[in-house]
Amino acid sequence: MGNSSLARLAYPTWGKLAVCTCLVFENKYETYGTRWCVPYIRSIEMDSTSMNEGLAANFLLVDVTMRAWSGKRTDKAASSELEHNKAALAGSARVIKDLMVGSRAELKAVVAAQSQIRSHVTLASLPWSSSKSGKNSGARLLASKTSMDFLKDYKTLYTQYESALNIFLSVYEDRRVEATLNLGQLANAGDYPSVEEMSGEFSVEINLNPVPATNDFSRLAIPADMVEALSQRLSKQYNVAVDNAMNDLHHRLVEQIGRIVTTTGKLARGENTNVRESLIGNLHDIVALLRTSNITNNSKLEDVAVRIDKELLVHNTKDLRASRDVTRAVSASASSIAMELDDVFF
Repeated sequence: MGNSSLARLAYPTWGKLAVCTCLVFENKYETYGTRWCVPYIRSIEMDSTSMNEGLAANFLLVDVTMRAWSGKRTDKAASSELEHNKAALAGSARVIKDLMVGSRAELKAVVAAQSQIRSHVTLASLPWSSSKSGKNSGARLLASKTSMDFLKDYKTLYTQYESALNIFLSVYEDRRVEATLNLGQLANAGDYPSVEEMSGEFSVEINLNPVPATNDFSRLAIPADMVEALSQRLSKQYNVAVDNAMNDLHHRLVEQIGRIVTTTGKLARGENTNVRESLIGNLHDIVALLRTSNITNNSKLEDVAVRIDKELLVHNTKDLRASRDVTRAVSASASSIAMELDDVFF
């Protein structure tokens, strides 16, 4: 067989025809990937009332907001000087100074700690957006049964963030002096906040809220026809949000299985490749989501989770590095699972 091919599959959904395009690989060691053209199509349709009741009873909306001082500043004078020296039209150039140049280690540690918190939220949840573009921002859907463990891990990460921030604030004055020396004639003391101001430049806030229910509108002192209209509008938004959430789960699983296919394929052929712990670790997280965030009650998701447990997660990266036979078996299983995922989700 030759190159990979694009398979176009049509699925009926709510009286319309949608098309899903996926990249099909033609031998078990070939790199696997996907191309997306439409949102996820639910294979199991649920009536809006049942779906909404299930969401409200079993999920929370988690929202994380962060602020951080970038340590960057546009220098208008230097920008104008550069344009003048180069005979360029005004507005042609912009000089952005690194206010912590050569002195950024502690600031980077704070930003890295914030990134760990955001990654924790992302890995444990699914996007919750009614945008048809599938916008992956704002509140996210978190299974209520996992919320206590989620908050416990968040508390640990937040403590690490606070520690990194306190270290940065304790050395900020020294690092500011170092950076101004490194900036030379670009240095400007007015670019820097005070220590007191700097502490307010950073924040991490996380909120957990219930999923609104369509029957919430019935509690309002508004006409019955408006209650019905608002409820139907919310139901339509939830249909799109569920599609977006399940599409994200599908994409994450396909992407991670694809990495396993690619990496184990190289190992099986005797090629040198970097086998990261996250290769298997990230799959554990996704399989957990399959079980806790099966919004549409699709029994096939549990079936594929069981198969991944038995055929892939039973091994670790040490096994893959040590045994060519294990690597071939994992590669074959991962390839087979990958080819069946469209049937599982669609």
